Amino acid sequence: MSSEVAHHPLTYTYSNKISAASTIEYFGLFDPLRALLAVAVFLSHSGLLPHSLENLGGFAVQVFFALSGFLVGGLLLESSKHPSYWRNIPRFYFNRCVRIWVPYFLLIACYILLVIARGYWSEEFEKRLIPLLTYTHNWANYSMGLSEAVRPINHAWSLAVEEQFYLFCPLIIGFIRSRTLLITLMLGLALALSLLVDVHYYTAIFCGVAAAALHQITSIRTWSWIRWVSLVVGTPLLIVLLFTEHHKTELTVVLASVMIVVGLSKNHIKTPTFYLLGAMSYSFYLFHWLGLYLATPVAELAGSHFIYLKAAIGFALAVGISYVSVKFIEWPLLGRRNEIATRAPLLVPLSALMAILLTTSGIVWLVFAG
Repeated sequence: MSSEVAHHPLTYTYSNKISAASTIEYFGLFDPLRALLAVAVFLSHSGLLPHSLENLGGFAVQVFFALSGFLVGGLLLESSKHPSYWRNIPRFYFNRCVRIWVPYFLLIACYILLVIARGYWSEEFEKRLIPLLTYTHNWANYSMGLSEAVRPINHAWSLAVEEQFYLFCPLIIGFIRSRTLLITLMLGLALALSLLVDVHYYTAIFCGVAAAALHQITSIRTWSWIRWVSLVVGTPLLIVLLFTEHHKTELTVVLASVMIVVGLSKNHIKTPTFYLLGAMSYSFYLFHWLGLYLATPVAELAGSHFIYLKAAIGFALAVGISYVSVKFIEWPLLGRRNEIATRAPLLVPLSALMAILLTTSGIVWLVFAG
């Protein structure tokens, strides 16, 4: 597998035609980071953590967002230097669909089958299904609140944020050629969203893109210094904030998250074990809550040890499902990505059109019918 095969918060992909012409660094330390973040989210949902650590999962997601902005933003920034950039944007969307959509819609399909099998189908579930299918679940939560009908897949809101980011980020980077102007715009948007409309979905992603732009205009020696300072300051800062009232520290959490990503942004050789863990992190993140959901009936037999048995079984199920997904679905698809695009070239622009129409239709539905 090529080094650009995976970086959602966990994996990303782009046109091999562009990537071959670009100098793409492989940040090997991000692989174990993604695995640790996915486990942190699992622990947050497992019921094992004390009240003092209840924000651990939310903090991990913020680091995920910063990581995604840094990696995908950096890849697009590097690729934008080439004349073929605009021509290959549809291929970017195609790659996103191949990498992200298949495991995601597999999760949705599994949950629909469980809802039907257990007789939990309801009007509320139908209402929440449309945002889930259109990557607008974040805005459904924002406008309608959380819903128990989709609790085992409620974390899909973060995937919705990612997918929306993938829609407009290539366009912004393509139009704004100045890295300094891009940094200013990204930081301005992050600040405006946080202070004016109290929406923090994209704050860390925008800051991650700004960090990627700074990386490109900074010398290797200066970036090495920035990296060490960021790691030394950002890590203890995030730990301190973990025990602070979350709503009062949102922007600081984002700052610390970006600093950790910057601190670990060292060009590093690929370690097979870490690479596998990093690749599995996306599917593990997707299926971890479903694993806990499936583990509940068995764990109830344990009585007072219910929480521990539920966490253990849920973790094992999530790891098993993610390994099967990576080994037999995701990697085979990624390996044939170029072949699919060559044999069915219309799929490339169609996937871009589908990505745009899907999310747009979801937003329109929320505005007029949600």
